[in-house]
Parts: sequence; C-alpha cells; structure tokens
Amino acid sequence: MTVKEKEKTEKVDASGLVKEMRSRLGLSQEAFAVKLGVNFTTVNRRERGHRQLSRLALKQIERWLQEQGDFGADLLKRHFLLKIETKSYESN
Repeated sequence: MTVKEKEKTEKVDASGLVKEMRSRLGLSQEAFAVKLGVNFTTVNRRERGHRQLSRLALKQIERWLQEQGDFGADLLKRHFLLKIETKSYESN
C-alpha cells in the first residue's frame, strides 16, 4: 500500500458512510448485512467505528455509489473527496 493509498483509506469516515448508506436504503443492520453478504456483527462494528473498511470494500462502495448517480453523488463527494481531489491533482 502506498502512502497516498493509506491516507485515502484513513480519511474515509467508514462508520458514517456505512450508517448513511444503510439509512438511505431504509434497511436495518441485519438486512443491510444480508444485502452486502456479510454478517450483522460486521455492519454493527463498522457503524460504531470499531473496525475500518478494507481498501477493497472502499473501492466497491465507491464504484457502487458512482453507478447510483444522484442517489450517491453527495456521499461520493463527502466521503471520497480526498480521492477525487488527488486524482484531479495527479492528472495535471
């Protein structure tokens, strides 16, 4: 993992992101866990901030939010802003 990748992972508010996604979908933690293919404890720990999301999980969430258009646009901007700014900066 490069320093930039580590910074991106650490900057994402995983607990806020997971909680907000679940809330918008109108799902309980149990139902959200089933939808994600994980167990309830995984969702619960992420929401309480006891565990961070893996880089792979963050990439999957980012891709899913991009596919959702307006539904996920503000979440992308808020939770993945550093990554978006970094990409823009690196392309110049």
